[in-house]
Amino acid sequence: MKRIIPKLNLIPFFLSDLFLVSFSLVFIYRFSYIKITVLASFLSFSPSITYCTIPRPFNQTDIMQYKKYRIVFASWLSTSPKSHILFFLESLDIIWAKDLIKELETVFGPKRIIFGGKVKTGRKKTPFINSWFLKGFHKSNTTYICFINADIILSKSWLKTTVKCFNILNFQQRLLVVSERLNFTMNNDISSLDITKHDFEARLIDNINILNPTPYGIYGMDTFTFKTSDFKDFSFSVIPPFYLGIYLWDIWIAGYFTKNFGSCSLRLSFPVYHINHHVSKPKRKTLFNRQIWKQNGKYTACHTLTTWEIKDNHIITLDRNKTNITYSLE
Repeated sequence: MKRIIPKLNLIPFFLSDLFLVSFSLVFIYRFSYIKITVLASFLSFSPSITYCTIPRPFNQTDIMQYKKYRIVFASWLSTSPKSHILFFLESLDIIWAKDLIKELETVFGPKRIIFGGKVKTGRKKTPFINSWFLKGFHKSNTTYICFINADIILSKSWLKTTVKCFNILNFQQRLLVVSERLNFTMNNDISSLDITKHDFEARLIDNINILNPTPYGIYGMDTFTFKTSDFKDFSFSVIPPFYLGIYLWDIWIAGYFTKNFGSCSLRLSFPVYHINHHVSKPKRKTLFNRQIWKQNGKYTACHTLTTWEIKDNHIITLDRNKTNITYSLE
């Protein structure tokens, strides 16, 4: 007589981006044990997202700037195995761009970096944000899209929380998710981190936190994340031709999408990390952006004026007409 006694062992572990579970079935047949092990694999958390950016050109001899970009872009690609970077550059014939893309794709795999071509520019080849947003949405085919400055470091927890915000809030409104930033000065310990190590992202964030990064303030906005399908029919002609990198374009974007759709700030619960650098304030471009802002509704928002914000691991409303509405992130 044959007796079959099934035995189930669950042994979870992570291997790259796959979550593997070992199922062991033990059969007793004629006093002999026969063990059959089946491996079932499931994709772990891996949302598809495109990071759209316009890196500042720099001299090929500036080794530190190359290292900064290397660490920044490696942090983005580390957030998900389905993350991509969409570069907008005048040409990929730039030596530093060729070398950097080759190094990153050697570590993170081919086709993770996309060349988006040129965007429209104005004085001294400064990009216009309406061209950036239009081309970014047009060339992205991932679930999420993030317009991000090239001096911002991201963590895996930032992306996980961003996706949770969309999953919780997106059913009731189209959404923009923004992030408050912490400032720090990059040192050699950070710039020389080995991006090939499996714990690169964790070591990167640990090294930044050792430096006690400082909050910039509620008007610091460097990431603008959307669910791509929400805005496939959006008319980008409403976005004015602000100069990128000059004050007012960011608070206009936040203000416009907050008023017409909805927004959520991750605040400092899940910050992004900004690398300190010299800031120039060209008078003509600043006046130009201010004039454009005045002519286009003077939309304004900061991290305390979004529709929602994260506090104590909960999403809470900042809308006075929706008091006492909270959602847990757990």
